[in-house]
Amino acid sequence: MIHLLLLLSLNLFARDVEFSWAPMPQAIKYEIQISNTIKFENTLAKEVVEKPMFATKLEVGRYYYKVRVIDLKGRPGKWSKPATVLVDPYSPELILPENGHEVSYFEVLPEVKFEWKTEHQKMSYEVLVSKTTGEKVLEEKVNDFTLIANKLPEGEYNWKVRTVSETVSSAYTEPRRFNIIKKPLQTPKLIKPENDGMSAAYRKVDFTWEQDPVAKFTDFYFEKIKSYTNDSKPFKIKKENLTTTSYTDPYQEPGLYKWWVTTKEAQNTPGVTSEVNNFELRNDVLSQGNYELEFSLSYLNDQYTTTSARSDGLTQIAQQSMSSGVFVGFLGGYYILEGLGIYLSQRTAKVAVENFNDLISETDLQFRLRFGSKGFNQEFQFGYRVMDIIEAENTPSVTSTAFTTLGPLIGTRMTATIIPTIKAQLSGFYFKPFSNVQSIGGLTADIFGGSLGVKWNFMYQFWLGYKFSFEQINGIFQTPGQPSSYNASWTQYRTEPFYISLSFEH
Repeated sequence: MIHLLLLLSLNLFARDVEFSWAPMPQAIKYEIQISNTIKFENTLAKEVVEKPMFATKLEVGRYYYKVRVIDLKGRPGKWSKPATVLVDPYSPELILPENGHEVSYFEVLPEVKFEWKTEHQKMSYEVLVSKTTGEKVLEEKVNDFTLIANKLPEGEYNWKVRTVSETVSSAYTEPRRFNIIKKPLQTPKLIKPENDGMSAAYRKVDFTWEQDPVAKFTDFYFEKIKSYTNDSKPFKIKKENLTTTSYTDPYQEPGLYKWWVTTKEAQNTPGVTSEVNNFELRNDVLSQGNYELEFSLSYLNDQYTTTSARSDGLTQIAQQSMSSGVFVGFLGGYYILEGLGIYLSQRTAKVAVENFNDLISETDLQFRLRFGSKGFNQEFQFGYRVMDIIEAENTPSVTSTAFTTLGPLIGTRMTATIIPTIKAQLSGFYFKPFSNVQSIGGLTADIFGGSLGVKWNFMYQFWLGYKFSFEQINGIFQTPGQPSSYNASWTQYRTEPFYISLSFEH
Protein backbone atom coordinates (compact mmCIF):
# COMPACT_ATOMS: atom_id res chain seq x y z
CA MET A 1 0.00 0.00 0.00
CA ILE A 2 2.88 2.36 0.82
CA HIS A 3 4.50 1.66 -2.54
CA LEU A 4 1.25 2.41 -4.27
CA LEU A 5 0.83 5.80 -2.55
CA LEU A 6 4.41 6.71 -3.36
CA LEU A 7 3.84 5.83 -6.93
CA LEU A 8 0.69 7.93 -7.04
CA SER A 9 2.53 10.86 -5.52
CA LEU A 10 5.32 10.62 -8.02
CA ASN A 11 2.89 10.49 -10.88
CA LEU A 12 0.47 13.12 -9.61
CA PHE A 13 1.95 15.75 -11.93
CA ALA A 14 3.35 13.33 -14.53
CA ARG A 15 2.87 14.33 -18.14
CA ASP A 16 1.88 12.21 -21.16
CA VAL A 17 4.86 11.84 -23.46
CA GLU A 18 4.57 10.30 -26.94
CA PHE A 19 7.56 8.70 -28.64
CA SER A 20 7.59 8.04 -32.41
CA TRP A 21 10.17 7.07 -35.01
CA ALA A 22 10.35 6.27 -38.69
CA PRO A 23 9.10 2.76 -39.73
CA MET A 24 11.79 0.23 -40.56
CA PRO A 25 11.56 -2.37 -43.47
CA GLN A 26 11.00 -5.96 -42.41
CA ALA A 27 10.15 -4.76 -38.90
CA ILE A 28 7.44 -6.82 -37.27
CA LYS A 29 7.79 -5.20 -33.86
CA TYR A 30 9.85 -2.56 -32.11
CA GLU A 31 11.44 -2.58 -28.71
CA ILE A 32 11.84 0.76 -26.85
CA GLN A 33 13.73 1.47 -23.66
CA ILE A 34 13.53 4.71 -21.64
CA SER A 35 16.04 5.73 -18.98
CA ASN A 36 17.10 8.78 -17.06
CA THR A 37 20.76 8.06 -17.72
CA ILE A 38 22.48 8.02 -21.09
CA LYS A 39 24.02 4.61 -20.38
CA PHE A 40 20.66 3.18 -19.39
CA GLU A 41 21.80 1.94 -16.00
CA ASN A 42 18.30 2.66 -14.70
CA THR A 43 15.60 1.58 -17.13
CA LEU A 44 12.31 3.35 -16.46
CA ALA A 45 10.30 1.73 -19.26
CA LYS A 46 10.82 -1.21 -21.57
CA GLU A 47 8.16 -2.11 -24.04
CA VAL A 48 7.62 -4.06 -27.31
CA VAL A 49 5.17 -2.40 -29.65
CA GLU A 50 3.92 -3.22 -33.12
CA LYS A 51 3.74 0.36 -34.40
CA PRO A 52 6.54 2.93 -34.44
CA MET A 53 5.11 4.86 -31.53
CA PHE A 54 4.78 4.64 -27.77
CA ALA A 55 3.13 6.76 -25.07
CA THR A 56 3.75 6.86 -21.33
CA LYS A 57 3.67 9.22 -18.38
CA LEU A 58 6.91 10.82 -17.24
CA GLU A 59 7.79 13.24 -14.51
CA VAL A 60 9.51 16.49 -15.27
CA GLY A 61 13.11 15.83 -16.20
CA ARG A 62 15.64 14.76 -18.80
CA TYR A 63 15.26 11.30 -20.36
CA TYR A 64 16.93 9.10 -22.98
CA TYR A 65 15.34 6.48 -25.17
CA LYS A 66 16.48 4.00 -27.80
CA VAL A 67 14.65 1.70 -30.24
CA ARG A 68 15.49 -1.54 -32.08
CA VAL A 69 13.70 -3.68 -34.68
CA ILE A 70 12.43 -7.22 -34.08
CA ASP A 71 12.09 -9.22 -37.35
CA LEU A 72 9.79 -12.08 -38.41
CA LYS A 73 11.93 -14.64 -36.61
CA GLY A 74 11.89 -12.63 -33.40
CA ARG A 75 15.48 -11.58 -33.73
CA PRO A 76 16.33 -8.08 -32.40
CA GLY A 77 18.36 -5.67 -34.41
CA LYS A 78 20.87 -3.09 -33.24
CA TRP A 79 19.84 -0.32 -30.85
CA SER A 80 19.52 3.14 -32.24
CA LYS A 81 21.66 5.86 -30.81
CA PRO A 82 20.08 7.26 -27.60
CA ALA A 83 17.88 10.29 -28.16
CA THR A 84 17.16 12.94 -25.55
CA VAL A 85 13.68 13.86 -24.39
CA LEU A 86 13.02 16.87 -22.14
CA VAL A 87 9.84 16.91 -20.10
CA ASP A 88 9.44 20.59 -19.18
CA PRO A 89 7.40 21.73 -16.18
CA TYR A 90 4.42 24.01 -16.52
CA SER A 91 4.99 27.75 -16.20
CA PRO A 92 3.78 29.26 -12.90
CA GLU A 93 0.72 31.49 -12.60
CA LEU A 94 1.59 35.00 -11.34
CA ILE A 95 -0.38 36.42 -8.40
CA LEU A 96 1.33 39.52 -6.93
CA PRO A 97 2.10 42.23 -7.75
CA GLU A 98 -0.69 42.75 -10.22
CA ASN A 99 -0.01 44.24 -13.60
CA GLY A 100 0.41 48.03 -13.35
CA HIS A 101 0.84 47.99 -9.56
CA GLU A 102 2.56 51.04 -8.00
CA VAL A 103 4.77 51.04 -4.91
CA SER A 104 5.93 54.30 -3.31
CA TYR A 105 8.66 55.08 -0.79
CA PHE A 106 10.53 58.04 0.65
CA GLU A 107 14.09 57.08 1.53
CA VAL A 108 13.99 53.44 2.59
CA LEU A 109 13.67 51.20 -0.45
CA PRO A 110 10.32 49.41 -0.31
CA GLU A 111 9.71 45.70 0.09
CA VAL A 112 8.12 44.24 -3.03
CA LYS A 113 6.57 40.82 -2.58
CA PHE A 114 6.45 38.59 -5.65
CA GLU A 115 4.03 35.67 -5.40
CA TRP A 116 2.89 32.92 -7.80
CA LYS A 117 1.38 29.44 -7.82
CA THR A 118 1.97 26.23 -9.79
CA GLU A 119 0.88 22.61 -10.01
CA HIS A 120 4.38 21.32 -9.44
CA GLN A 121 5.77 20.43 -6.07
CA LYS A 122 9.32 20.31 -4.84
CA MET A 123 10.44 22.58 -7.64
CA SER A 124 12.55 25.70 -7.77
CA TYR A 125 11.66 28.97 -9.42
CA GLU A 126 13.65 31.64 -11.14
CA VAL A 127 12.42 35.20 -10.76
CA LEU A 128 13.63 37.73 -13.28
CA VAL A 129 13.07 41.46 -12.74
CA SER A 130 14.22 43.97 -15.30
CA LYS A 131 13.62 47.58 -16.12
CA THR A 132 11.31 48.36 -18.96
CA THR A 133 14.40 49.52 -20.82
CA GLY A 134 15.63 45.90 -20.76
CA GLU A 135 18.27 46.22 -18.05
CA LYS A 136 18.20 43.18 -15.76
CA VAL A 137 18.23 44.21 -12.09
CA LEU A 138 17.31 40.99 -10.24
CA GLU A 139 17.57 37.31 -11.04
CA GLU A 140 17.10 34.93 -8.15
CA LYS A 141 16.30 31.28 -7.65
CA VAL A 142 14.01 30.30 -4.76
CA ASN A 143 12.38 27.11 -3.48
CA ASP A 144 9.18 28.79 -2.37
CA PHE A 145 6.23 30.49 -4.05
CA THR A 146 7.27 33.95 -2.86
CA LEU A 147 10.21 36.30 -3.06
CA ILE A 148 10.62 39.61 -1.19
CA ALA A 149 12.90 42.17 -2.81
CA ASN A 150 14.02 45.28 -0.90
CA LYS A 151 16.75 46.73 -3.08
CA LEU A 152 14.79 48.02 -6.04
CA PRO A 153 15.08 51.79 -6.51
CA GLU A 154 12.69 54.14 -8.26
CA GLY A 155 11.76 53.02 -11.77
CA GLU A 156 9.44 51.06 -14.08
CA TYR A 157 9.91 47.28 -14.04
CA ASN A 158 8.79 44.01 -15.61
CA TRP A 159 8.82 40.72 -13.75
CA LYS A 160 8.34 37.11 -14.72
CA VAL A 161 8.92 33.63 -13.30
CA ARG A 162 9.74 30.18 -14.61
CA THR A 163 9.81 26.74 -13.01
CA VAL A 164 13.17 24.99 -12.95
CA SER A 165 14.52 21.61 -11.92
CA GLU A 166 18.05 20.26 -11.97
CA THR A 167 17.80 19.46 -15.67
CA VAL A 168 14.90 21.34 -17.25
CA SER A 169 12.94 24.54 -16.93
CA SER A 170 9.63 25.89 -18.08
CA ALA A 171 9.11 28.87 -20.28
CA TYR A 172 8.90 32.25 -18.50
CA THR A 173 5.47 33.57 -17.75
CA GLU A 174 4.15 36.56 -19.58
CA PRO A 175 5.79 39.58 -17.88
CA ARG A 176 3.88 41.93 -15.62
CA ARG A 177 4.72 45.59 -15.16
CA PHE A 178 4.98 47.50 -11.87
CA ASN A 179 6.27 50.94 -10.88
CA ILE A 180 8.30 52.09 -7.89
CA ILE A 181 7.86 55.80 -7.15
CA LYS A 182 10.08 57.82 -4.83
CA LYS A 183 8.34 60.60 -2.90
CA PRO A 184 10.19 63.57 -1.35
CA LEU A 185 10.31 64.09 2.40
CA GLN A 186 8.88 67.38 3.59
CA THR A 187 11.55 69.87 4.59
CA PRO A 188 11.64 70.26 8.39
CA LYS A 189 10.50 73.58 9.83
CA LEU A 190 12.46 75.18 12.66
CA ILE A 191 10.20 76.56 15.39
CA LYS A 192 12.32 77.68 18.33
CA PRO A 193 14.68 79.55 18.61
CA GLU A 194 13.38 81.67 15.76
CA ASN A 195 15.62 83.08 13.07
CA ASP A 196 17.30 86.30 14.28
CA GLY A 197 15.69 85.74 17.67
CA MET A 198 17.13 86.36 21.11
CA SER A 199 17.25 84.28 24.25
CA ALA A 200 18.67 84.78 27.70
CA ALA A 201 22.21 83.56 28.20
CA TYR A 202 23.42 81.31 31.00
CA ARG A 203 20.30 79.20 30.77
CA LYS A 204 19.17 76.11 28.96
CA VAL A 205 18.26 76.57 25.30
CA ASP A 206 15.19 74.71 24.03
CA PHE A 207 15.13 73.73 20.35
CA THR A 208 11.93 72.51 18.65
CA TRP A 209 11.04 71.74 15.05
CA GLU A 210 8.37 70.13 12.90
CA GLN A 211 9.12 67.29 10.52
CA ASP A 212 7.49 64.91 8.06
CA PRO A 213 5.62 62.13 9.96
CA VAL A 214 7.56 59.61 7.88
CA ALA A 215 10.88 60.91 9.23
CA LYS A 216 11.81 58.89 12.31
CA PHE A 217 15.32 60.20 12.99
CA THR A 218 16.93 63.63 13.21
CA ASP A 219 20.50 64.86 13.06
CA PHE A 220 20.72 68.06 15.11
CA TYR A 221 23.40 70.71 14.45
CA PHE A 222 24.17 73.57 16.84
CA GLU A 223 27.04 75.95 16.20
CA LYS A 224 28.46 78.94 18.03
CA ILE A 225 29.58 81.49 15.46
CA LYS A 226 30.81 84.28 17.70
CA SER A 227 31.49 84.55 21.41
CA TYR A 228 30.46 87.66 23.36
CA THR A 229 32.76 86.90 26.29
CA ASN A 230 36.47 86.35 26.62
CA ASP A 231 36.15 83.04 28.44
CA SER A 232 34.38 80.96 25.80
CA LYS A 233 35.17 79.91 22.23
CA PRO A 234 33.12 78.95 19.16
CA PHE A 235 32.13 75.30 18.85
CA LYS A 236 29.99 72.93 16.82
CA ILE A 237 27.69 70.24 18.24
CA LYS A 238 26.14 67.38 16.29
CA LYS A 239 23.59 65.01 17.82
CA GLU A 240 22.83 62.09 15.52
CA ASN A 241 19.67 60.04 15.17
CA LEU A 242 17.46 61.80 17.68
CA THR A 243 14.00 60.28 17.85
CA THR A 244 12.20 63.40 19.11
CA THR A 245 11.31 66.78 17.61
CA SER A 246 13.08 68.72 20.36
CA TYR A 247 16.45 69.07 21.98
CA THR A 248 17.58 70.95 25.09
CA ASP A 249 21.08 72.28 25.57
CA PRO A 250 21.61 72.69 29.33
CA TYR A 251 23.71 75.88 29.40
CA GLN A 252 25.15 78.41 26.99
CA GLU A 253 26.96 81.71 27.33
CA PRO A 254 26.40 84.96 25.41
CA GLY A 255 27.15 84.78 21.73
CA LEU A 256 25.86 84.45 18.17
CA TYR A 257 24.63 80.97 17.24
CA LYS A 258 23.06 79.05 14.40
CA TRP A 259 21.23 75.73 14.24
CA TRP A 260 19.59 73.39 11.75
CA VAL A 261 18.35 69.82 11.49
CA THR A 262 18.37 66.99 8.98
CA THR A 263 15.36 64.70 9.27
CA LYS A 264 15.47 61.23 7.75
CA GLU A 265 13.47 58.07 7.48
CA ALA A 266 16.20 55.74 8.74
CA GLN A 267 19.45 56.12 10.61
CA ASN A 268 21.62 55.66 7.53
CA THR A 269 19.58 57.58 4.94
CA PRO A 270 20.62 61.07 3.76
CA GLY A 271 17.40 62.84 4.81
CA VAL A 272 16.37 66.40 4.05
CA THR A 273 17.91 69.47 5.67
CA SER A 274 16.10 72.50 7.06
CA GLU A 275 17.01 76.11 6.66
CA VAL A 276 19.56 77.58 9.06
CA ASN A 277 18.33 79.79 11.91
CA ASN A 278 20.63 82.37 13.48
CA PHE A 279 19.94 83.63 16.98
CA GLU A 280 21.63 85.43 19.86
CA LEU A 281 22.08 84.57 23.50
CA ARG A 282 22.45 87.79 25.47
CA ASN A 283 22.83 88.69 29.11
CA ASP A 284 20.48 91.69 28.75
CA VAL A 285 17.42 89.76 27.58
CA LEU A 286 14.41 90.31 29.81
CA SER A 287 12.90 87.07 31.04
CA GLN A 288 11.16 85.58 33.99
CA GLY A 289 13.65 84.38 36.58
CA ASN A 290 16.24 87.14 36.07
CA TYR A 291 18.01 87.87 39.31
CA GLU A 292 20.77 90.15 40.53
CA LEU A 293 23.02 89.94 43.62
CA GLU A 294 25.35 92.84 44.35
CA PHE A 295 27.91 93.76 46.99
CA SER A 296 29.09 97.37 47.03
CA LEU A 297 31.53 99.75 48.72
CA SER A 298 31.33 103.49 48.30
CA TYR A 299 33.07 106.52 49.76
CA LEU A 300 30.65 109.30 50.70
CA ASN A 301 31.23 113.00 51.27
CA ASP A 302 28.49 115.14 52.86
CA GLN A 303 28.28 118.92 53.00
CA TYR A 304 25.69 120.45 55.36
CA THR A 305 24.28 123.94 55.55
CA THR A 306 21.94 124.33 58.55
CA THR A 307 19.84 127.38 59.45
CA SER A 308 18.27 127.32 62.93
CA ALA A 309 16.37 129.87 65.07
CA ARG A 310 17.68 131.46 68.26
CA SER A 311 15.67 131.03 71.44
CA ASP A 312 13.79 134.30 70.84
CA GLY A 313 12.79 133.07 67.39
CA LEU A 314 13.90 136.30 65.74
CA THR A 315 17.41 135.74 64.50
CA GLN A 316 18.52 132.88 62.23
CA ILE A 317 21.99 131.44 62.64
CA ALA A 318 23.60 129.55 59.75
CA GLN A 319 26.08 126.73 60.35
CA GLN A 320 28.09 124.62 57.90
CA SER A 321 29.76 121.28 58.42
CA MET A 322 31.36 118.44 56.48
CA SER A 323 31.30 114.66 56.95
CA SER A 324 32.71 111.60 55.25
CA GLY A 325 32.51 107.84 55.54
CA VAL A 326 32.13 104.52 53.72
CA PHE A 327 28.92 102.74 52.75
CA VAL A 328 28.84 98.96 52.72
CA GLY A 329 25.86 97.64 50.80
CA PHE A 330 24.07 94.52 49.61
CA LEU A 331 21.32 94.25 47.01
CA GLY A 332 19.26 91.29 45.87
CA GLY A 333 16.52 91.21 43.24
CA TYR A 334 14.38 88.65 41.46
CA TYR A 335 11.97 89.04 38.55
CA ILE A 336 8.80 87.09 39.29
CA LEU A 337 7.57 87.84 35.78
CA GLU A 338 9.42 89.12 32.76
CA GLY A 339 8.45 92.69 33.61
CA LEU A 340 7.84 92.55 37.37
CA GLY A 341 10.53 92.11 39.99
CA ILE A 342 11.07 92.59 43.71
CA TYR A 343 14.28 94.05 45.14
CA LEU A 344 15.67 94.37 48.65
CA SER A 345 18.74 96.45 49.46
CA GLN A 346 20.56 97.50 52.60
CA ARG A 347 23.43 99.95 53.09
CA THR A 348 25.25 100.94 56.26
CA ALA A 349 27.87 103.63 56.84
CA LYS A 350 29.84 105.09 59.75
CA VAL A 351 30.22 108.80 59.07
CA ALA A 352 32.54 111.23 60.91
CA VAL A 353 30.81 114.60 61.42
CA GLU A 354 33.21 117.07 63.05
CA ASN A 355 33.30 116.04 66.77
CA PHE A 356 30.81 113.14 66.63
CA ASN A 357 30.00 110.08 64.53
CA ASP A 358 26.87 109.10 62.61
CA LEU A 359 25.73 105.53 61.96
CA ILE A 360 23.54 105.57 58.86
CA SER A 361 21.40 102.63 57.72
CA GLU A 362 19.22 102.58 54.57
CA THR A 363 16.88 99.66 53.84
CA ASP A 364 14.78 99.63 50.65
CA LEU A 365 12.00 97.31 49.55
CA GLN A 366 11.03 97.93 45.93
CA PHE A 367 8.86 96.61 43.18
CA ARG A 368 10.31 97.19 39.74
CA LEU A 369 8.52 97.34 36.41
CA ARG A 370 10.70 97.09 33.33
CA PHE A 371 10.42 97.38 29.60
CA GLY A 372 13.09 96.90 27.01
CA SER A 373 14.36 95.91 23.62
CA LYS A 374 17.67 94.67 22.30
CA GLY A 375 20.48 96.47 24.11
CA PHE A 376 18.27 98.74 26.24
CA ASN A 377 15.83 98.45 29.12
CA GLN A 378 14.24 100.82 31.59
CA GLU A 379 13.04 100.06 35.11
CA PHE A 380 10.52 102.00 37.16
CA GLN A 381 10.91 101.60 40.91
CA PHE A 382 8.15 101.85 43.51
CA GLY A 383 8.97 101.10 47.12
CA TYR A 384 9.55 102.08 50.69
CA ARG A 385 12.71 103.12 52.49
CA VAL A 386 13.55 102.94 56.17
CA MET A 387 16.54 105.10 57.10
CA ASP A 388 18.07 105.15 60.58
CA ILE A 389 20.53 107.83 61.70
CA ILE A 390 22.19 107.54 65.11
CA GLU A 391 24.28 110.48 66.25
CA ALA A 392 26.72 109.64 69.10
CA GLU A 393 28.30 112.79 70.51
CA ASN A 394 31.98 112.51 71.24
CA THR A 395 31.72 113.86 74.81
CA PRO A 396 32.26 112.28 78.18
CA SER A 397 28.50 111.96 78.58
CA VAL A 398 28.30 109.95 75.29
CA THR A 399 24.79 111.18 74.63
CA SER A 400 23.13 110.11 71.40
CA THR A 401 20.24 111.07 69.21
CA ALA A 402 18.48 108.54 66.98
CA PHE A 403 16.52 109.44 63.84
CA THR A 404 14.25 106.87 62.18
CA THR A 405 12.86 108.13 58.90
CA LEU A 406 10.64 106.24 56.53
CA GLY A 407 8.60 107.01 53.50
CA PRO A 408 7.79 106.22 49.87
CA LEU A 409 10.53 105.91 47.28
CA ILE A 410 10.18 106.17 43.52
CA GLY A 411 12.86 106.00 40.88
CA THR A 412 13.98 104.84 37.49
CA ARG A 413 17.02 103.10 36.03
CA MET A 414 18.03 102.93 32.38
CA THR A 415 20.54 100.37 31.16
CA ALA A 416 22.18 100.46 27.73
CA THR A 417 24.46 97.74 26.41
CA ILE A 418 27.42 99.43 24.73
CA ILE A 419 29.10 96.17 23.76
CA PRO A 420 28.10 92.72 25.05
CA THR A 421 30.54 92.94 27.97
CA ILE A 422 30.04 96.60 28.92
CA LYS A 423 26.85 98.41 29.85
CA ALA A 424 26.07 101.92 31.08
CA GLN A 425 23.44 102.76 33.69
CA LEU A 426 21.70 106.03 34.51
CA SER A 427 19.36 106.20 37.51
CA GLY A 428 17.42 108.68 39.57
CA PHE A 429 15.11 108.59 42.61
CA TYR A 430 12.97 110.66 44.94
CA PHE A 431 12.50 109.82 48.63
CA LYS A 432 9.98 111.55 50.94
CA PRO A 433 10.83 110.68 54.55
CA PHE A 434 8.78 111.42 57.64
CA SER A 435 10.13 110.91 61.14
CA ASN A 436 9.90 111.54 64.83
CA VAL A 437 13.19 112.37 66.44
CA GLN A 438 13.14 110.34 69.63
CA SER A 439 11.84 112.50 72.52
CA ILE A 440 12.85 115.67 70.66
CA GLY A 441 10.73 116.56 67.66
CA GLY A 442 9.67 115.90 64.07
CA LEU A 443 11.49 115.77 60.76
CA THR A 444 10.46 115.91 57.12
CA ALA A 445 12.53 116.21 53.97
CA ASP A 446 12.69 115.97 50.19
CA ILE A 447 15.56 113.85 48.93
CA PHE A 448 16.59 113.73 45.27
CA GLY A 449 19.38 111.61 43.87
CA GLY A 450 20.89 110.11 40.79
CA SER A 451 23.87 108.14 39.52
CA LEU A 452 25.78 107.41 36.36
CA GLY A 453 27.93 104.33 36.00
CA VAL A 454 29.31 101.48 33.93
CA LYS A 455 29.61 97.71 34.46
CA TRP A 456 32.09 95.29 32.99
CA ASN A 457 31.36 91.59 32.52
CA PHE A 458 34.85 90.39 33.41
CA MET A 459 34.12 86.70 34.05
CA TYR A 460 31.12 84.46 33.36
CA GLN A 461 28.11 86.12 35.05
CA PHE A 462 30.16 88.41 37.28
CA TRP A 463 30.15 92.16 36.71
CA LEU A 464 32.47 94.79 38.13
CA GLY A 465 30.82 98.19 38.38
CA TYR A 466 31.70 101.80 39.00
CA LYS A 467 29.35 104.76 39.31
CA PHE A 468 29.19 108.34 40.50
CA SER A 469 26.25 109.11 42.80
CA PHE A 470 24.80 112.42 43.99
CA GLU A 471 22.01 113.34 46.47
CA GLN A 472 20.43 116.54 47.67
CA ILE A 473 18.47 116.66 50.92
CA ASN A 474 16.18 119.57 51.78
CA GLY A 475 15.01 119.00 55.38
CA ILE A 476 13.04 120.71 58.11
CA PHE A 477 13.29 119.93 61.84
CA GLN A 478 10.36 120.89 64.08
CA THR A 479 11.32 121.80 67.66
CA PRO A 480 8.79 120.34 70.13
CA GLY A 481 6.46 122.87 71.72
CA GLN A 482 7.68 125.75 69.56
CA PRO A 483 6.01 127.63 66.71
CA SER A 484 7.12 127.05 63.14
CA SER A 485 9.35 130.10 63.31
CA TYR A 486 11.68 128.05 65.48
CA ASN A 487 12.06 125.30 62.82
CA ALA A 488 15.56 124.35 61.74
CA SER A 489 16.06 123.78 58.04
CA TRP A 490 19.08 122.35 56.30
CA THR A 491 20.41 121.49 52.88
CA GLN A 492 22.72 118.54 52.49
CA TYR A 493 24.73 117.55 49.41
CA ARG A 494 26.02 114.00 49.35
CA THR A 495 28.42 112.73 46.73
CA GLU A 496 29.73 109.20 46.33
CA PRO A 497 32.58 109.63 43.85
CA PHE A 498 33.87 106.08 44.26
CA TYR A 499 31.03 103.55 44.23
CA ILE A 500 32.46 100.11 43.44
CA SER A 501 30.25 97.03 43.08
CA LEU A 502 30.64 93.36 42.38
CA SER A 503 27.48 91.68 41.11
CA PHE A 504 26.29 88.32 39.90
CA GLU A 505 23.55 88.66 37.29
CA HIS A 506 21.46 85.93 35.76
